[in-house]
Amino acid sequence: MKKIRMKSSSPERPVDRLRPIDDTFMQKLGEDREFCEEMLRIIMDKPALEVISNTTQKSIHNIDTRSVTIDIKCIDEAGTVYSVEVQKANDDDHQKRVRYNGSCLEIQLLEKGKMFKELPDVCMIFIYVNAEVDDGSDLAEYMKIFKSETVCSNIKFPRICDLTDYYKNGKGRAEMCNVVEEYAKEYAEEYAKEYAEEGARESARKMIAHGDDVKYISEVTGLSIEVIEELRGK
Repeated sequence: MKKIRMKSSSPERPVDRLRPIDDTFMQKLGEDREFCEEMLRIIMDKPALEVISNTTQKSIHNIDTRSVTIDIKCIDEAGTVYSVEVQKANDDDHQKRVRYNGSCLEIQLLEKGKMFKELPDVCMIFIYVNAEVDDGSDLAEYMKIFKSETVCSNIKFPRICDLTDYYKNGKGRAEMCNVVEEYAKEYAEEYAKEYAEEGARESARKMIAHGDDVKYISEVTGLSIEVIEELRGK
């Protein structure tokens, strides 16, 4: 494992507060095959597991039902597919979330005309940041690194330590800063869009109460007629 560099004395930036478990950081780490392999070996307790393919932020788009995004997707030497998802908020039924995401993924894995026996094994891995378990196991020790802002040095988990150091203190720092800034920009734009849409909805509600024509409301607010009809029904 490489020697960990000391943190520079330059002003702190958002990248300094990132943890491997944070979305933007996880996305970069997940691009590295050796990181994925090390992570799955620890989580699955399979020291000999080999990752032959890995992708990040894979979106599965469904026309009539909810689409899903997989944080990291890996395939091992036996053809088993691993879906790794990180969740920070305890704001939903996560068991059903994993079940749904798994079913969407499996649909993508079986082509038309194929037999069900050809469907590869799928392993759904769900990492919940608020789960505080310290039973002295390698997994518990690994999760501590996952949730730490500090660059760690641990001979058991060299890849996550080396990559964290690379993106925080090494040549990858500028790249990571750009990723963080782009993510912040996208988040701000999305928030502004949602805020603007809610403002349009509120205006539409007032115009509905005033008795204005649906088409006119649509022209003024930019909302579709379908959305306005839905608001009228509430």
